[in-house]
Amino acid sequence: MALTVKEMLKISDFDGLEVLAGKGGLDRIISAVNVIDAPDVYNWIRGGEIFATTGYIVKDEPNMLKDIIIKMDKQRASGLLIKLKRFIDELPIEVIEVADKLNFPIISIPFNYTFAKIISPILLEIVNEQATKLFFSEQIHKSFTKLVINNGDTQQIIDTLSNFINEDIAFYDIYFDEVYFQISSDRFKEKLSSLSLKEVLERYSYYTIEVDEKIYGYLIKADNEVEKKDMEYNEIALEHAMTVLKLDIQKKISSYQIETKYRDQFIQDLLFNSIKSLEEVKKRASLYEWEFNDGLVTMVIDVDDFRNKYLEAEKNLDRKIREVKRTIFLKTKKMIKSSFADVKYATFGDSIVFLIGHSSKEEAMVEINSITDKLRREVKKDIEHTISIGVGSYKSSIMDIHKSYIEAQKAIELGRMIYGDDVTSFYDELGVYGLLKEISQSNSAKEFYNSYLLNLIEYDKENDTELLNTLKSMVRNDWNMREAAKELFIHYNTMKYRFKRISEILDFDLQDPKHKFNVVFSLKLLRLNQ
Repeated sequence: MALTVKEMLKISDFDGLEVLAGKGGLDRIISAVNVIDAPDVYNWIRGGEIFATTGYIVKDEPNMLKDIIIKMDKQRASGLLIKLKRFIDELPIEVIEVADKLNFPIISIPFNYTFAKIISPILLEIVNEQATKLFFSEQIHKSFTKLVINNGDTQQIIDTLSNFINEDIAFYDIYFDEVYFQISSDRFKEKLSSLSLKEVLERYSYYTIEVDEKIYGYLIKADNEVEKKDMEYNEIALEHAMTVLKLDIQKKISSYQIETKYRDQFIQDLLFNSIKSLEEVKKRASLYEWEFNDGLVTMVIDVDDFRNKYLEAEKNLDRKIREVKRTIFLKTKKMIKSSFADVKYATFGDSIVFLIGHSSKEEAMVEINSITDKLRREVKKDIEHTISIGVGSYKSSIMDIHKSYIEAQKAIELGRMIYGDDVTSFYDELGVYGLLKEISQSNSAKEFYNSYLLNLIEYDKENDTELLNTLKSMVRNDWNMREAAKELFIHYNTMKYRFKRISEILDFDLQDPKHKFNVVFSLKLLRLNQ
């Protein structure tokens, strides 16, 4: 344990030492011992020293000790040992008052003590303490080195750390979004599980696991009651653990990237129909302990308008894009894997593709619909981005999965055209829109929607109005003017006026079901064409 002033007083060689002032500072740690031979000794103090004096330097003016003590305390000295009855009979009351106020220990030593009798035992205790620390540090180093050599995992590192410190700890791996605990009771784990990482960092002491100015995780302490003498040893253990955790996270990232590269290539070959035999699929799948016994659905998740959001960034653009994308994909994978045990995935550019295995087509689609709605909300709330999701049709054989992938891509494309961003689109539910997409670029399609909408489009351009958007809002709200007015944040009377003006410009009756249908159809063609 560290040598404090209180522990120094217990040294067996000492007898007759008496605390004269500053009893509140007896827990100050002593790192060295020295002798005062000049009144400006404070200029050479590094912190932690305890000084011995006969009082000779202040024999003519004992009150000078007051200023010396103030400056010694400011330099973080640990205390003063003084021999009275030699040059000073007793301490002035002002000196005692200042020492008590600063909690700066002043201790009298017997008249018959030589400085050697004081200094040698203290130095011996300090050297023994340093030797103990070195031995403790060496034991920790050996334990963690053995772990690294034997490919110990993250949990084993946390377990080993807990053997050296008397505190509950947790490690938040923010790269892989994992949490590791070593606890004496479930209370600490329950508390942390109910808090966000931001709240945890605000409430508990933590150490940052950082490499090249990038944070990979946080080591959290429960702030248990620990004796001060143990704190320094705990710090040594924590420092060693942080070093090993840095090595561990880098090793895991390297392994993950290599595995991901080959896994992604395999899935890419499946989706691009580059594998022509089922036997080859099974052989390559066995490398990852995968099986494709059930039917599958392809789901593509694409980040909306991703890179354009960062075009104004001046530096570290690629790194920021990679980090945000990785965060989105990590959350996505975690949520999908929590709902589907048999799922494989690969990342392509700004998209992530999931192959979801399921024995029932109907159940698969219901579950996908439920999890994707939740996923879009979570990403939008936590990461402030939106994602579009496309779901292909169910295929009973892995050899047809490339068709489901093409369908999922088409579903995203059409979903964005029809509904905009932040939607989930099922290929099987697009129905006529797939056909509309094929014909929307034709001259006949353009002639058709222009015959209904061109007058309104040109009127908006000439008069800087928003009547086409008003019409779109009406259609979205099933021709309900009150609901459309709420959506556009305008008064109901304003909405009625606009509707009347739209009917006049289009020059047909929008109460007629036939015209309503043609307007809706024209708006869909226009959006698909754009």
